[in-house]
Amino acid sequence: MNQRQNSLEIAPEIIAALPSGLRELGEALNHRLRTIAELQEAGAGLRGTVEIVSQKKTDERGATLPGIDLRTNRAAALADPVDDQDLATLGYLLRYLDCRRIVDILDECADFPDAVDDEIESVAAAGGTFTHFWGYRTTIGHSQASQTFTANQARAWRFVLPYDIIINKAVMDVTALGAGVASLGLYDKSGNLVLDSGTFSVASTGIKTVTLGTAVRLLQEEYHLALTANIAFSHRSPNLVLGGHSQQAMANKNVTREGTGTATSGGVLNATLGALTRFAVGTTVLPPMCLFET
Repeated sequence: MNQRQNSLEIAPEIIAALPSGLRELGEALNHRLRTIAELQEAGAGLRGTVEIVSQKKTDERGATLPGIDLRTNRAAALADPVDDQDLATLGYLLRYLDCRRIVDILDECADFPDAVDDEIESVAAAGGTFTHFWGYRTTIGHSQASQTFTANQARAWRFVLPYDIIINKAVMDVTALGAGVASLGLYDKSGNLVLDSGTFSVASTGIKTVTLGTAVRLLQEEYHLALTANIAFSHRSPNLVLGGHSQQAMANKNVTREGTGTATSGGVLNATLGALTRFAVGTTVLPPMCLFET
């Protein structure tokens, strides 16, 4: 607000912030205050009249608001430049602005989670900040073992991927060769194949890197790590056995999370995993130690 001599005026930036209906009210109040000041200068001490007409104003959001139309009688002056009606009108306008400011803040707060989600989506779409994950992780075993694989099985182990990531390579270690091919992949919780390495040779030992034909975007979720082959061979695995009891027995105690799905052929993973059959009780079938990366 601007103050000059004994009159008050609403600052132009406040007037501009009002919706059209209330902007008219603010301009009318400023006109009245200026007129009072002018008339005081021309003939101080004279009294005049002000006509107050009730109106309804509509803001730019379509809401109906109470309004007051102030019409100053220019024929006379008022001894008191700012009366209770002026202050009440000014207070009404400022309260409206405060409420609008609060509503705008609440709108921004309501949009904030979506803004964060959009930012996460954009980061993930661009490749994300994560570059790899292990296909199966546990804090129980730290040593390594070699696991023999049986031809044409579709072995699967459920695990949790804790973040979104884009993947285009799979890496695993062949410890005993077989004259054939194998495939690594991931199935979602519903058993649908979402990542397939395609076949790669297991006819020689060593670490194998398979580049996917198309990069795959994975969301934070539970997946099944899956392996199949058309020949018997052996692969490097994390050792999940501790004190005679296996992590596998715990994983399958209440829900079947690890086992074999529908049989495969040609070393190619099926489009769907099929119902899992738990690995035999008392045995431990170790998952491959594999890495998925960008």
